[in-house]
Amino acid sequence: MAVIAVINSKGGAGKSTVVSHLAAYRAMRGPDIALCDLDPQKSTEFWLRQRPVNSPKIRGHSLANSFTHLPTDARHVFIDTPSNFQGLAYLRVMMYADAVLVPTAFSFFDRRALESTVRMLQAAPRVVKGNCVIACVGTRIDPRSNDHALLETMLRNLGVAYLGAIPSARIYSRCLEHGLTVFDFPSELARRQIAHWAGVIAWLETVCAKATSHPVHPCVSASRPVVAPDVPTRRPVPVPRPSFAAALLRSIPRFLVR
Repeated sequence: MAVIAVINSKGGAGKSTVVSHLAAYRAMRGPDIALCDLDPQKSTEFWLRQRPVNSPKIRGHSLANSFTHLPTDARHVFIDTPSNFQGLAYLRVMMYADAVLVPTAFSFFDRRALESTVRMLQAAPRVVKGNCVIACVGTRIDPRSNDHALLETMLRNLGVAYLGAIPSARIYSRCLEHGLTVFDFPSELARRQIAHWAGVIAWLETVCAKATSHPVHPCVSASRPVVAPDVPTRRPVPVPRPSFAAALLRSIPRFLVR
C-alpha cells in the first residue's frame, strides 16, 4: 500500500486538482483506490459524487477533518489536505505517508508558502529517516517560461525533486465538473495535456512500486498486537533422587575406596 499526501500550507495551489488526477490515474491502473478528503470545503468529495458510474472507481474515505487510521482494504491511498495544514491532523498523516507532493504556483506568496511547507515536511520523522519522499509540481505555470526555470532552481536549493510544470487550461475545469480528469476525458485537448504530467506519473509509479514490495504498511503493522506463536511445552523430566548408599560413597575420600 502506498500513501500519498498532497500538502501545501497555502490555499489555491491546486491541491484538489492534483490529488484527483493522481487518484484517477491509479484507478485506471488497478482497483481499490481510496481518496481521503481532509479539507473542510470537501472539494474532492464533491468531485467523487459527480464521477460517472462507468469510470474507474475511487472510494471516498472521509473522517471529518482528522485522519485517525488508514483504509486497510485499499491498494493505494491519496490524501487531500486543507491550507494551513498542521497540528494533530498533520502529525497523523505524516505517520503514514510514503510520499508527499507539493503543488505550487510561482507568485511571491506562493514561493514563501512553498519554502515554509518544504521546511516543515523535511522535519517530519518519516522524511528524516528516508521512509517518506517529497516532490513538487508547478501548477498554472508555462513550462516554457522563466518562472519554470526559476522554480526548478529554487527547489534544487531546497533539496526537493521538481517534477515539472502544468500550465493553466480550461480543460481542467471542464473535466472536474463531470467528475473526470484529463486521463479519462474523451477529447484531443485532454490527451495533449497528459504530456505535462509525465514527470508526476513517473514519480508516482516509482512510489507505488516501492510500496507494493511491502504489502503491509509499517505503521499499520506496528499498530497490530504481536501474538506469540503457540509452542508446545515439554514436561520436565524427573531427576531420580540418589540413594543413601550412593550419597554415603560420595562422602568417603577416594583414597579409602581404592
